[in-house]
Parts: sequence; C-alpha cells; structure tokens
Amino acid sequence: MKQGEFTQLYIHLVFSVKNRKALLDKNIRHRVFEYMSAIITAMGHKSLIISGVNDHVHSLLGLNPIVTISNTVHDVKEAQHFLLTVKNYARGSSHGRRVTELFLTVGRN
Repeated sequence: MKQGEFTQLYIHLVFSVKNRKALLDKNIRHRVFEYMSAIITAMGHKSLIISGVNDHVHSLLGLNPIVTISNTVHDVKEAQHFLLTVKNYARGSSHGRRVTELFLTVGRN
C-alpha cells in the first residue's frame, strides 16, 4: 500500500463446530473467544467483536490489508484446534475424541 492511502475493510467470519455439534459450553466459550481475539490481533487485524453460542462463533474484524482472508481463516482455525486439542478445553475430552469434533470450520452456503 502506498504512503498516504487508507484502507478500512471489515470482515465478518462465522466459524462452526464440526458437524454443528453443541460443544462450546459456556464454561469454555469465553476462553475460546479471548484466544481467537489474541490470534487475530497478533496477525495485525483489529478484533472488533467475537461472540457465539454452543455450535458456532461470529467474529467481526478490521482486516489488515497485508494479510489475506484465507490466511486469516487458516491461522484462526489452526490456533483454535491447537487450543482445544492440547489444552483439552472441550467437555468430556479425556482422550481427545470430543476435542477433534470441536475443530472449527467455516460454513459455505
């Protein structure tokens, strides 16, 4: 981008739990939202709001024009998978089975 140019892009991403299973319990949801916000901010985007329910998450962000949308989606999904698998945030995840079901996907209509 040239000096003196201004870009303001807002992106609304919706991530759903694999197979739309209701696995994002209230007790882990807040931590998942915080983690997503940290990943988005670390990529140079502006995390405006992240919220959701037990089967999907909405994220509104101000896009850093240097980073592609596809890279953003990839990195957020990868980080969330790491958080939910390694830290075992999913309920009933003693062996990681339910955690893998929690892997977030981006829906297509």
